[in-house]
Amino acid sequence: MEADEYDIIIVGSGSSGGALAGRLSTDPNFRVLVLEAGPVYRSQGEMPDELLIPVSAATAAPGNPHNWALPAEMRPGLSFPYPRGKCLGGSSSINGCYFIRGTREDFDGWAALGNDLWSYEQVLPFFKRSEADQDFDGEYHGTDGPIPVRRESLDRSPVFTPAFTDACRALGFPDVPDKNAPVNDGVGPVPFNIHDGHRVGTALGYLIPAMTRPNFRIIGDAVAQRVVCTTPIPRSVAYSWVA
Repeated sequence: MEADEYDIIIVGSGSSGGALAGRLSTDPNFRVLVLEAGPVYRSQGEMPDELLIPVSAATAAPGNPHNWALPAEMRPGLSFPYPRGKCLGGSSSINGCYFIRGTREDFDGWAALGNDLWSYEQVLPFFKRSEADQDFDGEYHGTDGPIPVRRESLDRSPVFTPAFTDACRALGFPDVPDKNAPVNDGVGPVPFNIHDGHRVGTALGYLIPAMTRPNFRIIGDAVAQRVVCTTPIPRSVAYSWVA
C-alpha cells in the first residue's frame, strides 16, 4: 500500500473495530488501516500474560497501560474507574471472556424502533460466522469462525456450580444448556471464548492473523482526536461491506 492512502480507516481495535478490520481486509480490494490508542502486539508471543490469562485482573486496575480507566458514576454520588481496553483487541483483551449474545427480544426491540438491520434474524448470521462453537452446531451456531467457544465444565467450580444450579431449579428456573440459543432464560453453563487457557478476543482471532495481508495496516499508540466526514456513505453500501 502507498503510505497514508487507505479505503477504510477504523478507529479502535476492540470487539467491533477488530472484527470489522479483520473481515474487511480479507477483500484485497480494500486498503484497511486501524488506529489503536494503546500498544499493538504482532504475535501471541509478544502479548503480556495479563492479556492472555483470563483469570488475571491486573488489566482492570487503574493505571494499567492496557486500560483507559474511564471515570464512571455508578449511581449518584458514587464514582468509580470503569475499565475499558486500551490495547490490541480493546476490551476483548481484558474482559472476563463471557461469550454471550444479546437476546432475541433485545435485537427485535431495536428493529422495532426503526433499525431493521438489527433484528435477531439479521444479526444471527454474523454471530454464527464469528464463532467456532465446540459444543453446539446447527441453525444457531457456527463451527469454523475465528473465535473458539466452549461452555464451562461442570468441575470448574465443583462446590459452587452445583449448589447454584440446584438453587435456581428450586426457584423454578428451567435448565438452559445453551445460553446463546434464542430462548435462554434459565440456568446453565456460561460460554467462554477461551482456548488452551488463553483469552481469544479480536487480537488473536482477527487482527494478528490479518497482519500478513498486504492491504492491512495497524498503527499503535495512535489516539484519534476527531473524525471528519465529507461524503456520506449510502446505507446499502455500508451494510454490504460487512455482509
